Amino acid sequence: MTLPPVGEAEGLATLMALEQAALTQDMPWPTVAQELATIAQVSLRCDRVQIWWANTPTDPLSPLIPRDRGLGADPAGLALTAWTTLLQQGICTWATPAEITAAWQDGPLAGSPLINPTAQALYLLPLQTTTGAKGLLVAERWRQEPWRTADHWIGRSLGQTLVTLHHQRHHQQLQQQLQQQDIWLAQYQAELSQTTQAWQESQSFIHSMLNASTCMVYLYDRSENRVIYSNHQVWEHLGYTADDVTSQPGHFLQAVIHAADHDAVQQQRHQWWQHTRGHTLRMEYRVQAKDGQWRWLLVQEARFIPDAPQGREQVIGTATDVTDFKTTEAALRAANAQLQHLAITDELTQLTNRRHFDHCLHETWDHMLHAASPVTLMLCDIDYFKRYNDHYGHLAGDRCLQQVAQIILQAAQRHTDVVCRYGGEEFAILLPNTDVTGAEVVAQRIQQRLLKTPIDHPKSPLQGRVTLSLGIATWTPVPFQAAQQLVAAADHALYAAKSAGRDRYQIATPTVDPADEVPPTPEAVGRGNDGNGAAMDRTN
Repeated sequence: MTLPPVGEAEGLATLMALEQAALTQDMPWPTVAQELATIAQVSLRCDRVQIWWANTPTDPLSPLIPRDRGLGADPAGLALTAWTTLLQQGICTWATPAEITAAWQDGPLAGSPLINPTAQALYLLPLQTTTGAKGLLVAERWRQEPWRTADHWIGRSLGQTLVTLHHQRHHQQLQQQLQQQDIWLAQYQAELSQTTQAWQESQSFIHSMLNASTCMVYLYDRSENRVIYSNHQVWEHLGYTADDVTSQPGHFLQAVIHAADHDAVQQQRHQWWQHTRGHTLRMEYRVQAKDGQWRWLLVQEARFIPDAPQGREQVIGTATDVTDFKTTEAALRAANAQLQHLAITDELTQLTNRRHFDHCLHETWDHMLHAASPVTLMLCDIDYFKRYNDHYGHLAGDRCLQQVAQIILQAAQRHTDVVCRYGGEEFAILLPNTDVTGAEVVAQRIQQRLLKTPIDHPKSPLQGRVTLSLGIATWTPVPFQAAQQLVAAADHALYAAKSAGRDRYQIATPTVDPADEVPPTPEAVGRGNDGNGAAMDRTN
């Protein structure tokens, strides 16, 4: 911009008008600075005007004060002071970036290409605001011409305009920052609202899911030592409200645990707290419902620490009402026990059956083998039982078998003794840890009880009553010897007793091989109360 020379008053008025126009126009900062520099060059009649401004971090708004040290100030000292306070950013009219960089690297203005060494007059106007912004206006004349008073006022007015423009720019920057912050705040509020809504929806979903669960769900806080949450299943299954549960101290329904389960539950939880961090605790116990009934619960608990500053340890647990399952389980156990009993019991005599005898025989044989102890097997057969059935009928024969079974069972008094119905009218007695002497005691006890409780048998030649023939085998098992050899020996002795006249017991001779049909020696025969009897086979 080029202006004709004007007088002092006209120049000042023109400058003010142009300054006002620059302030009201929406111009970028470099354009405004260049425009004002052009105005200053014309108004001050200078060969070159440079305007430098350093931008500083934004400070709180405060009045911007130009500092004019006036004409007569030391130009070199004033320039050095101004330059040392400027930052490395700025705007220079009619100066290249290389010149600006060189000026910063060289230091003081003296000798700098930014100031013409042939300049005859310098006008330096340092600018400073209370917010820390600093600027410098340098006017150069390369001819001798004194500065006028009007030049001083024009320079001050120009300096004030520069400060005002800087203030306006600073204010605009703050306004833009506030607007941006308002945008960010609105975005943050929108995001916060969305997050809050999502959190509320998730909480509603979690509560709905927990209430839809068939399990009782609860949350125990260890620091408060109480349950702080429970779903409505607690009410449906046990009758307790959420307030009932959360008002009780301790773990879930601790106050209403069955006395028989209380100590075990406490011990399990204590061990879990001390030694099994990270594992799930699983236990079953009874609690008393609101109506007074006892309900079985299957409880599973897991520990966790929420993401909270206090980091309180909590337990989340589920409880399932398994009362019906427990009832069914007990019924099944009873039914299984009954089936097991029926599977090993002779229905008529209520003694164990042949299947159970075979199992006990091999089990006892192995035990006696390891213990190197004797085991005795007695086989008993009712004498002339076919004649009894033919005379009285099968119903009476069944009652006879039942009576004989009870007599034999009472004679085998130890809980380890096994008495079973071996076949038709035959019975077997397995006596662990029993030698020959003990076996004879049992055999004699059976015969004595038969005498005390006589069962009529008019078709028997043995004094008209029911009698028994017994075969006894007593062995101490040795390796590679089969238990069936003991059975064969007892059966051989029974055959010998029947052959010797019945109503007696026969002890198998240990040296006799059960596979051989060797007649018994007289010493091995124990007679009944009549002491005689014809030799017969085992048929009745």
